[in-house]
Amino acid sequence: MSEDWTDSIATIGSTTPLSVILHIGAGSGADLKACLETGAGSVIAVEPDPVSLADLERGAAGETRVRVLPVAVTEGPAQRAAFHVYNMACLSGLKPPQGLEELLPGLKETARPVVSTRDAADLLSECFPQAARQDDSHPPGLLIIDAPSSAAQVVRALISAGLTRQFWHILLRAPEEAYWPQSDSAEGLLRLLGEAGYRVQERDDDDPDFPRLRLALDPLAEHADSLARQNAALQQRVEELEAAIEEKEMRLQAMRQELNRFEGQMDLLERILLRDDG
Repeated sequence: MSEDWTDSIATIGSTTPLSVILHIGAGSGADLKACLETGAGSVIAVEPDPVSLADLERGAAGETRVRVLPVAVTEGPAQRAAFHVYNMACLSGLKPPQGLEELLPGLKETARPVVSTRDAADLLSECFPQAARQDDSHPPGLLIIDAPSSAAQVVRALISAGLTRQFWHILLRAPEEAYWPQSDSAEGLLRLLGEAGYRVQERDDDDPDFPRLRLALDPLAEHADSLARQNAALQQRVEELEAAIEEKEMRLQAMRQELNRFEGQMDLLERILLRDDG
């Protein structure tokens, strides 16, 4: 992989028609040209840092397929919050990283602007309205997560919102360790994505602290997921039938007990009548 995502974007664009590219952590727009060259119907570039944002907006000027969102992605309702900008852009985020003093002694916070936030699930869902999700012919999307501090929130939102079948491809820069509160390591994120059906196509460890990964949805994952859903539905139906049978057996047993009680009363009555006749 190159220092930006250009080669990976071109590789994906050459094999998959894309409806949308959502780039979280678009920076100054170094990948914008490559995104447009894929022919994607729309490109949503998300960048909260005001300095990078200015360059991004200049690069996107006049591009009708590009929408720039000046927000930081997180979990929860939209609000205004401080954004910690560092001299290493990959460490910038709504929360300061923890435990990096010895690893990166030159790390320095250079600014702390107040920015707007956007809920990750809402942002992802906006890319694929309900009608598009139900249309099997609708082209898939590419999700670029180049904001390590928000990577865990975005991945969790992607899975919980049920949008893995819409975003066939993911480009991910992940922290090797969980440096932020409520974040996750690269290993943890890969485990979550693997369970959701994604497989690593390429990995770049040039920066071992922030590996870059290209993932694609396994075509068999949808089939396996469908079988799992069918199996779960059948299992639920079996359990419902077993519960119904058990209920009927209990009712039948109660009716038998009632019949035995009635027959006992009839026998007693018959003996009384015979005794009286005698």
